[in-house]
Parts: sequence; structure tokens; C-alpha cells
Amino acid sequence: MTVKEAAIAQCSIEVPSTAVDMEMINSGLNGAAEYNQSFEKQVADVAYRVLSGLLPLRSFKEGDLTIQLDTKGIQARLAFLSAKYGFEDVLAPATPVVRNRSNLW
Repeated sequence: MTVKEAAIAQCSIEVPSTAVDMEMINSGLNGAAEYNQSFEKQVADVAYRVLSGLLPLRSFKEGDLTIQLDTKGIQARLAFLSAKYGFEDVLAPATPVVRNRSNLW
């Protein structure tokens, strides 16, 4: 199994191969390299970023094929990867920050 195939498998849904390629390049991974356990967290990070990029989409096209996406499934997979590997939870609601600016008056 190659690193790219492992990243696609880690996504657990059909994802655009170009998105996987782009994230692998950004991570400095060689998609054609043989996968081994030392790549586990890096491959999970690639999958996490690919899935995060798919959240706003309802579907995507690859050639003549249109693939419909299940947003709840993507969110569940992101939550799983976030919990398992300690990634920043992109689904968590933003926490407002209150700052004391009274000294500026």
C-alpha cells in the first residue's frame, strides 16, 4: 500500500485525488512511497485536512462522475480523527474572548 492509498483509506469516504495529492505535497509526503506505521500520524493529518476542505461542499466531480457527500459522516470522521490524534477540532464552536480594555479610556 502506498502513502496516498493509506491517506484515501483514512478518509473512509470517496475524496478527490487532487485534494489528497495537494495535501500530501503540502505535508512533504511522497504519495508513491510504501506506507508503514511511522507515517500514521502524518497520513491521518492529510486525511483530516482533506476532509476539512470538503465540509462546505455538497458534491464534487471527477471526470464524468459526480459524488454526493454526507456532511454528518464527514463531521463524524473529523471528530474521530481529532480525538484519536489530538488534532484541532474544526467542528468545536468558537469560544468568545473577553478582554478588559478599560485602561484604554
